[in-house]
Amino acid sequence: MSVESIVEKIRSDGRAEAEKLLAAGRKRADEIESGANANAENLRRETEADVQKRAERIAERYAAAARLDVKKIRLAARKRAVEFVYAQAKKRLQELSEEETLRLFNRLLCAYAEEGDKVIFADNFAYEKSVKLLPVFAQKKLSVLSAAQKSVSIDGGMYLSGKAADKDLSFDALLKADMEEHESGVVSAIFGNGR
Repeated sequence: MSVESIVEKIRSDGRAEAEKLLAAGRKRADEIESGANANAENLRRETEADVQKRAERIAERYAAAARLDVKKIRLAARKRAVEFVYAQAKKRLQELSEEETLRLFNRLLCAYAEEGDKVIFADNFAYEKSVKLLPVFAQKKLSVLSAAQKSVSIDGGMYLSGKAADKDLSFDALLKADMEEHESGVVSAIFGNGR
């Protein structure tokens, strides 16, 4: 063999080896690229799932906050409605006729007054003389404290000062006690059972 044929053989073998190495390199590059694409696709799916979960948690937090705000608004509206009802009730109590006032005060004195109690009327009470004429006043030996002796200031109704205990029968106290007992019924009457 000649030197030229040997050189040509070496070149030919070198080209074949280079093409083989190049083909193996391309194959390895394709495998790496395919693996990277698969990893990227997995990472994309995981990221999308994570973003979806986070979005759902955020949306649920906002929804829960909105539900809480709605409940607060409803509660405030109910409270204002009940306060309005009891403010109107107080106004009506203050506007009772003399006959209605005497019936109410007679019931209160019969139920709550103890013998010898001192009665304190509201400053603007117009029927003091008529109340003193009620039979319960004499039966329980009640007396009225004068304006100078009053230690309590009330806006409607009366206050009983006794030896054992004092009793607040002011319209405010009576309505507060009624509201504590009947508030849910008032709310139900105003708003229905939807509460």
